Amino acid sequence: MNEHYLNVREAARYCMVSPETVRRWIRKDELKAYNTKGKGIIKIRLDDLKEFVSDHNILTSESFIVKPEPI
Repeated sequence: MNEHYLNVREAARYCMVSPETVRRWIRKDELKAYNTKGKGIIKIRLDDLKEFVSDHNILTSESFIVKPEPI
């Protein structure tokens, strides 16, 4: 199974919010995120983000296209 991951900036663009808003959701443990390779790079699974926006009734960008990104 090939999962899609987004960085904070991509997640913010998808949700039409600022990257700081996405970071706040993560800090409040509202949105699942992963620190990859111990380098402080935050990644968000696309499926987790879609579940989050659905649960919180957040408008998303229809023009956002996700390309696979390896972890």
